This record gives sequence, structure tokens and C-alpha cells, in this order.
Amino acid sequence: VGYLLRFTADVCQISPTLGKAFAVGDFGAVDPASKFMEIANTHSKVDGIFHPGMFLSAIVTRYTPEGKMPAPRDAAASRFLAMMKQSLSTNTLKLADIEYHVASLAQFVRNRDMRVRVSEAGLIKHLVRVLVECLNTDLVSVTQLCYDTLLTLWIVSYHYGCLAELYKAQAIPTVHKILQKAQKEKVIRMCLQIFKNFTSAQKKYYNANASSEWVDASIYLIGSATARGDAASNKGPNFYADLIGIGISKTLWQLARKKFGDADIAECVEELTTILDQNMDAVTSFSEYRGEVLSGVLEWSPVHSSAKFWKENVAQFEENNFEVAEKLAELIQETQSDLTLAVCCHDVGELVRYHSSGRSILTLPQLAGVKERLMGLMSHDNPEVSKHALLAVQKILVQRWEFMQ
Repeated sequence: VGYLLRFTADVCQISPTLGKAFAVGDFGAVDPASKFMEIANTHSKVDGIFHPGMFLSAIVTRYTPEGKMPAPRDAAASRFLAMMKQSLSTNTLKLADIEYHVASLAQFVRNRDMRVRVSEAGLIKHLVRVLVECLNTDLVSVTQLCYDTLLTLWIVSYHYGCLAELYKAQAIPTVHKILQKAQKEKVIRMCLQIFKNFTSAQKKYYNANASSEWVDASIYLIGSATARGDAASNKGPNFYADLIGIGISKTLWQLARKKFGDADIAECVEELTTILDQNMDAVTSFSEYRGEVLSGVLEWSPVHSSAKFWKENVAQFEENNFEVAEKLAELIQETQSDLTLAVCCHDVGELVRYHSSGRSILTLPQLAGVKERLMGLMSHDNPEVSKHALLAVQKILVQRWEFMQ
């Protein structure tokens, strides 16, 4: 039975004809997807039968026409998803044991109707976890698993609800780390395609708000999923800023210098570079920064770590009677968020570093007590807060280099 199932699975991978025949053929009262799942469940302890049985059930689901899922097949899909979740959510994830599971899932999600079901089953965060585990091992040894996982995530990312779940599962920084380490072109291509879907979704989201044309209502899911607290709840997604913030521009520059046999890679690199370059000024503008500070909710957006921003905009801190600097001083004294506090410490240090007055700016009434507060924060319980408070104090204590003999 095992050999027959494996042979059938191999044939279905090579040619879609047999898979389509299983999906639309007349088998009387027997539904092929249900039967393959039944075989897999009956022999769940025998990998040689369980794995191809599960894979074939996914193949049948893949080729089922959209909106025409028979009730028995729909039930088989539910059992398939439950099986996936059980396998991928274990406390200790053994990559060698889940290769066939992820390969099956990559077939399953090619049916559009199943993509939202994957999200509803809570599988997306587990797939991102698989990528994290791939990073923690020798990536070369798990190339196929990594590729199948990325392929699955790329396919589901065409559904905006799934894309929102990807964002919440920290897929952007995780996929970027894979991209930085990947050697195989197919893995690199999948990483870039996922990022393209993020940028495309942001563009469509704001176009939807500005246009009277019909759009898929699910696109608004990415707006609610990316909101960061009440102050940012209406701002919508800013995937451009997230991508720039993780340093993808440098990674794209490095990829652009390489030669690839896959022409899609060079095309993706060029497209992503162009769109991020076009939006670089927007995500590192002083108006963007001012809005974030006045909202009282700070995160590590690209503007904070951009030396170009601080050099070009530090004089604008003097506007409106040092309005932005005063708000930073208020936040550093009163905020209850460790993240906002750490960013405030960093920004005060950068203000001292780049402003023409140097540390003397802290003598302004608007910044009264900031230096003392920073020194107290050096012993804060949160290591990020204490680190950035220490760095800020160092910038305050050291004279500006251009004034040193």
C-alpha cells in the first residue's frame, strides 16, 4: 500500500492530470480526498503510508474547483488542517518529521478557498516558527523544507487576512534573515516574492481608500492587524517602513551585485529597490517623526536609526518652541511603555549628538530633568531601556568631535 501511494503521489507531482482526475472524476459514494485521509489516519504510525496518504488528500483538494467542495471533502480538509496544527505546534519541533507535512500544505493552499481556512486554523504563526527553526540549524540541510514553507506563506499572502496574520507573526524580519543566509536561488526568489506581496498590499490599501473602484473588502484586515494601539489605530499599514527598518535596502543592494540564473530574482530586486527608494523620504521625514512623537507611542521605525534624518532635520526640533523635544522630555518622564522609553532615550542621545548646541540643549526649560532621568534609567529592569539610557548619557558626557583638539 505504501509503495502504491508513494508512486501515485510522485505521478501527481510530475503531471497534474491524475490529480485533476481524482478531484473531478466520478467515484460514486467514495470521495478520494476523504479516502486518502482515512488511509493516512488508519496508518498514522507508518510514515510510508501516512505521508503519501496525507499528500494525496491535499492534491485532491488542490484541484477541486473553487466553490464546489463536496461535503465529505470539506470534512477531510478540516481533518487535514487539524493534523497539520497538531504536527506543527509541538513543543519541540523536529524538522525532519514535518517535511512531508509542509510539502502537503503547499499543495493544499493552492486552492484559493483553503487559504483563509489555514489562517483560521492558526497555522501561519506555526509556519513562521518553522522558518525560525530553519535559521537555528544549518540552512543548507533543510533547504527543501525552508522552500516549501516559504512557498506556502507566499501563496497564502495573496489573501489579505493571511497577510495580516503573517505580519503579526513577525514574518517580515524572519523572512529577511532567511534571505540573508539563503544560497539556493529558489529560496531567495520566494523571500523576495513575499516582500513584493507586502508592498503590493500597502499600495492597494491606500489606493482603496482614495479610489471609488471596487476592492476586496478583506484588504481592510491588514489595517486593523497592523494598528499599534489607540494612537495608531487609524493609520493603516506601513510595510515600507517595516522593510526599510530591518535593513532590507542593504540586502537588496548586495543581491543586485550578484549574478543569478533565475531572471525573476533580478526583476524582484529591482522592483523592491525602486519602490522602497521612492518611499524612503516619506518614512524618514520630520513630519512622520513629529506625528509619531506627539502620538506618545514610539517604535523602532526607520526614522530613529537614520543618520541622514538626524543630520538633515535636527534644526527642526527648534520649531514651535521646541515642541517635539518637549514631548520627548515628557514621554521619558511619564511613559509606562518600555519600548517607547527605550526609543526616547535613543532619540534624546541623537538630539544631543547632532544639534549644534550639543549637550547644552539639555539646559533648555523644555528639557529640564532629562539628564537626571537618563542617569536613573541606566539601572532600569528592562535591558533595552538601560542600554539606550547608557548610550544617551555617553553622548551627553562626550564633547562633540569637531570641538575636540
